Amino acid sequence: MSNMPETPKNSMPNPDDVKIYHLSEADADVLDSLLANRAAGNASSAEVGFSITSGPMPAGSSERAEKIEDLLNVFGQYPDEEVPEDLTAKTMSFIKQSEQRERFTAQIDMLSQPRRSLGVSWKQIVSAAAVFILGFCLLMPAVQNNRQTANRVACSAALSGMGSAIGRYAEDNGNALPSLATQPGAMWWNVGKSAREDEKVTSNSAHLYLLARNGYVKPHDMNCAGNENAPVEGELVAGDFDWKSPAQVSYSYQNMYGMRPARIEARPRMVILADKNPMFVFDARTNSLRFDPNVGVAASSKLHNERGQTILRLDGNVEWIETPFVAQGDDDKLDNIWGAFGVEKYTGTETPASEEDVFLVP
Repeated sequence: MSNMPETPKNSMPNPDDVKIYHLSEADADVLDSLLANRAAGNASSAEVGFSITSGPMPAGSSERAEKIEDLLNVFGQYPDEEVPEDLTAKTMSFIKQSEQRERFTAQIDMLSQPRRSLGVSWKQIVSAAAVFILGFCLLMPAVQNNRQTANRVACSAALSGMGSAIGRYAEDNGNALPSLATQPGAMWWNVGKSAREDEKVTSNSAHLYLLARNGYVKPHDMNCAGNENAPVEGELVAGDFDWKSPAQVSYSYQNMYGMRPARIEARPRMVILADKNPMFVFDARTNSLRFDPNVGVAASSKLHNERGQTILRLDGNVEWIETPFVAQGDDDKLDNIWGAFGVEKYTGTETPASEEDVFLVP
């Protein structure tokens, strides 16, 4: 007999160490006969052993029956061991351990296999991102151009409305353009609270605001869509004297501080209003305007990304121009709408060189 692995008492053997034996068909027939004969004798295993003479047996099985009889009778010589109280618990523990080993084995197999992806490689992801970025870069200029075009159209509409308002104002005021009482050489870039310093009008935009004060337009009708600081509807009212800050002003108006301010009967092609003059910039620290000498004389308004500006002529025509140099009449003479003729530096008191000299401020 081969050596079997030693198993501690009351412990469960390893399933891999258990060997299984099967009876032959002849042995099975003899065993069935012995069990049947014993059952027919109505005796318990404690009283009577197994006997081949107690009943019929298969033919020719006497030798085989004697060996099985001796083996069965040996079983009856050992006393029955008492069943341990913790047998059930140990059996369940053994089952759980077996199940746990199976789970561990499955997990190890799963972890040892190559990782499965979603079917998308990093190369594909990078390629898709590159396509997206390229499409975005191609699309953004179109979106920006559409926005700029929309702002330009909105500004043109606003200037056209203001042109109509200026015409009605002139009809009601003896052909005069919107203008308050002024003193030649006075300061004209103090927009807001300082507009009436020492009882003097020191803000050129206050003249233009007469259109709102007298009900020809609403304050928000004088906004340019390209001005991010333009006041929202309701922020300004007709009772105000001027815009509250230079940053709120969208359009530059003909300087009204000359000896003879322009009138409606002046040259019809004269420019009187345009997108904000880029030469005078807003200083947030002082909440006021200042002249920027770094801005070139040919610069365009910043309200449209310096691509050009919308202008209003005295005859009511609204135009888009890409340079500040314009013709005022039928001659070839060009006038820079941003500055006074012959002036290079500004302190806020300069005036047009003549009645027909275009000088749009602030």
